[in-house]
Amino acid sequence: MNRLFLTVILLGYIFLGRCSFPPDYVDLMKLPEIQRHEAFRKLPIEKQVDFYLLRADYSHPFDTSFADDIAILGDEVTPYLLERLKKESIDYRKRFIIFVFEQIHRNTIDLRGEKEVIDSLEHTVNQIEDSEWRRMSQKSVQFIKNAAPKYAPDYNPSKEPPPLPPPPPKPQI
Repeated sequence: MNRLFLTVILLGYIFLGRCSFPPDYVDLMKLPEIQRHEAFRKLPIEKQVDFYLLRADYSHPFDTSFADDIAILGDEVTPYLLERLKKESIDYRKRFIIFVFEQIHRNTIDLRGEKEVIDSLEHTVNQIEDSEWRRMSQKSVQFIKNAAPKYAPDYNPSKEPPPLPPPPPKPQI
């Protein structure tokens, strides 16, 4: 009897409490893909980032396709993303925001010389506790620091970015 009661409560929480999305997000996701991205780009940046994180959080595999729509804004969105990154406490969300910076670097702005951006990204990576999220984020920051984007004058498609440095040794207990 106790086990059945707990199962019912757990299922109720999962299906009723946890899976409620903002109505405007639900409406956006009902649109066909091309129209969805067009409507997404018309949203204020705060809502774009909220919806991007919702989509990345609740899709499996993770759907980060909205990152490209945000990255198109380039310089316009960078200050907001830096501020949002500072406030974010969840490792995988930090990773998703860092991925937007990688897309900005790939598609709109060469971030290699942007010291404030790179310092902030490196600081955030050092705060990520989960080793896999940290590794993926390090890879993005490494790419931003070292790879010339396709539109940069020094772009060379045959040049691979350098490998990640080895992780520091774990302290002996």
